[in-house]
Amino acid sequence: AHFDENCTPKGGTNAPPCTNPQQPQAKHPDVAPWRPPPRLLSRRNLSTHGLYTIHRRHAPGAADIGPWYRRRPVCFALASYTLVAFLHRLSDELVPLFAAAPMATGGLGWTAASLAPSLSFGGATLMVFALVGYPTVQRRLGVKMCARVGLLATVPSGFLFPAAALLRVHAQQQALFFLAAAARAVVGIMAFTSTIVAVNLCAPRNEMGVVNGVGQSLAAGMRAAAPACAGMLWSAVMS
Repeated sequence: AHFDENCTPKGGTNAPPCTNPQQPQAKHPDVAPWRPPPRLLSRRNLSTHGLYTIHRRHAPGAADIGPWYRRRPVCFALASYTLVAFLHRLSDELVPLFAAAPMATGGLGWTAASLAPSLSFGGATLMVFALVGYPTVQRRLGVKMCARVGLLATVPSGFLFPAAALLRVHAQQQALFFLAAAARAVVGIMAFTSTIVAVNLCAPRNEMGVVNGVGQSLAAGMRAAAPACAGMLWSAVMS
């Protein structure tokens, strides 16, 4: 035989091609067979950071190959980012209306001076959590888990504001508004940042600009439509 068990030629350069049945022959000799990098694309490592379904597309035969609009992870990430943008903008419009509405109509009857401290506290919480808190949480939980927590907590955190109408003491209402503003800031950072990171991770490299442009356009459209929806919703409730 001209080859040993490792398919290494023994007889020099004129040896015939390897016919070892244990050595699989590639259909295209010029193309190297695909092999996942060790300890990088393993399901255990990627699922820890929520990236397994994202990197799975690089394997031949994956179900989510093709243009970006046919990839389910990309569509889900874009839909989540758009929905979060709409809900948070809707909350930004409805909370001041609810706080300033007379108590006879179910509001709190607050002035701008009463509402400003809690909203300012929410803005400060947003900046601190974005700079310090979110990077730590993301390293511990991963992008996928942060996105899940942010998306699932968006609606429940929004109900903290109208719950203030159940309290009769102004100090208690203020305390609840402080808590609600801080919760909305934290949940917003978790949802917004994680979903936009997921959009970038899911997008094909050659279509990343298109996917980001579509995501920002959809989010801008929802932010523009949310004030009109909030006004119609508030009018319907008041009537």
